[in-house]
Amino acid sequence: MLEKDIIKINLPNKYRAVCISDIHGNFTAFKRLLDKINYRKGKDYLFILGDLLERGREEEIPTIDYLYELSSCDKVYIISGNNDRRMRYIQSEDCQRCLEWLKIRPGNILAQWAKTIGINDTDITEENCKNVVGMIKQKYQNKIDFVTNLPLVIETDKFICVHSALDSREDWQETSEWNAWFGDINVPNKTGKWIISGHAPTRLFPESKVTYLPVIRYDNKTISIDGGSGCFFDAQINALIIEKTDENEDIVFSYDFADKFPRGVITQNIKTEYINEVYLYYQGKKTIEILKKGEYFTECRVVSTGAKGLIKNEYIRDKGDIFEYWDTMANFVSVYEGEIVSVIDNSCEGYTYIRNSRGELGWIPKNAVNISEGE
Repeated sequence: MLEKDIIKINLPNKYRAVCISDIHGNFTAFKRLLDKINYRKGKDYLFILGDLLERGREEEIPTIDYLYELSSCDKVYIISGNNDRRMRYIQSEDCQRCLEWLKIRPGNILAQWAKTIGINDTDITEENCKNVVGMIKQKYQNKIDFVTNLPLVIETDKFICVHSALDSREDWQETSEWNAWFGDINVPNKTGKWIISGHAPTRLFPESKVTYLPVIRYDNKTISIDGGSGCFFDAQINALIIEKTDENEDIVFSYDFADKFPRGVITQNIKTEYINEVYLYYQGKKTIEILKKGEYFTECRVVSTGAKGLIKNEYIRDKGDIFEYWDTMANFVSVYEGEIVSVIDNSCEGYTYIRNSRGELGWIPKNAVNISEGE
């Protein structure tokens, strides 16, 4: 890691710092989050931990425009994530990689910028790619430079921000760019400071249970804050809030979250004791055995692991004798009358999939929520 890749910040005796990671072009959720936490531009420190773009489609441009604007503000610091490296393809006019990028990630920032100069991404070919990229660079060079020149680490006296991880060594400054983007946050922390990172959605860690809330590991002084934005359909964006109120006091952590989904109001109290003990979300499609078909949910067993649980009937894909599921096994959540929740999936029979005000994900009876007008 080069010296220019580390931003060293001397924080005052009293401050409020906000850490946000993995926006992935989801401008609506990002703006909702800043409003929800009452972010004060110029007063609060704002640390953005990479993966600014990718998967936002029509929100890619407003996201990069807003982050570019923020980057010139006092107390705002932004570092690079693994997905941000693809901006180098445009910078270097690497047409082969640009075309591959368009194929694996339709609607990316290259595609969105191309539309602004009258070219659809499907019309970009080997023959015209260099010319198209050249026109994009001419129009958006300042934004391209902004992303390609982002550093890798923010270091303060109490904590270090990185996209993914730092090497488990006292001279952590020798961490490679690759490990800063893709490293394992669970290795022993030898920095002597807190490490705050994104990259791996917190849903992948058993400590998160059935949420995307930040995971704080006091034993290793590491915090994971990626809320899965851009990766999972039911994701959120998290804000880790770090406050120091007195010179002699230690830092205090809190957090909040926001998403892009319509709001709903709960109409009745519901308490559930059901706990989903199966954490297989990221492992993709699994062949399952049907144990007992219910009116709304089916009891299933994952063939490869033996794990048992409920799956919403509409989430099971019937392919002959093989049933497969993509989404996590069903969970049910407690809610209270008047609670404001996020309505994630209201398309199924009998039950609605929500995120409650505590960040817990699960199903509730369809008649227990009214979707807010205008959402």
